[in-house]
Amino acid sequence: IGNQVHILWHELNARRGVASSIDSLTAYCSVSYEFRTRINALEALQRLNSCTDALVPHLFSALTHFNARLRAPAGTVCAYFLQQTAPRERLMRYYQAHAWPVADAEFLEPLFGKAPGQ
Repeated sequence: IGNQVHILWHELNARRGVASSIDSLTAYCSVSYEFRTRINALEALQRLNSCTDALVPHLFSALTHFNARLRAPAGTVCAYFLQQTAPRERLMRYYQAHAWPVADAEFLEPLFGKAPGQ
């Protein structure tokens, strides 16, 4: 369920320094996968403390997803990364660069505050 074995394998490889495993975990966070896989991959990247530019759009997609079972864990992962300077800057830049529909802003404002122009 949720590609747990693949994700664990990539997490272990990433700990050994295999950069392509971070890329694979990031891909598992995309809309191409069901919510359990996305959650497992997001949580693995959190454990690895890896918030790359490639992850950011996937994380925002999860944060604004209609399924609260994806949205809530994504919020936890996002809150973790917002506590660190470099990931926080990366996430804030992405947030501020987009005009968020009202429905999405409802989920994002508790983490990021009001978006510019709203």
